[in-house]
Amino acid sequence: MRENHFIWFITSSVLGILFIIWASIAPSFTLIPGDIWMIIPGIILVVIGLLGIFDSIVSDRVLLKYISTMENERISLTKLSIDLNIEISDLRELILTLRGQGKLKVFFDEETGEVASSTLYQGMTCSLCGQPLSAEQFCIICGTEKLIE
Repeated sequence: MRENHFIWFITSSVLGILFIIWASIAPSFTLIPGDIWMIIPGIILVVIGLLGIFDSIVSDRVLLKYISTMENERISLTKLSIDLNIEISDLRELILTLRGQGKLKVFFDEETGEVASSTLYQGMTCSLCGQPLSAEQFCIICGTEKLIE
């Protein structure tokens, strides 16, 4: 879902730039319909696109910084949602996305549903997503092959 938002913001910015270009060349050519006033929607689309991309990058970094500075190694999704002012469904999606990219080393505790740091787990964890590994050869979350020590 996050990728769709990101693609929408990029598309919005590109369309805004095209509107600006169209509005700037349209008055000089009689075959191209348009007016100089088309610059205004173009600027609005570019600003919306850039703000959306910026917001996505900032929310990623805020979560990464918050998790890296957690005092205790566990935190509930509700508390994390309140602290970061992000809805729980969006927060869960953000955590899974960052885990999939290998930027965040946390896992969801099976019993409590809390977000727990991979350093808290005493056994082996996946080198990519931080999920605790059992006897399987591959990680059940991301499919990474277990490293043999």
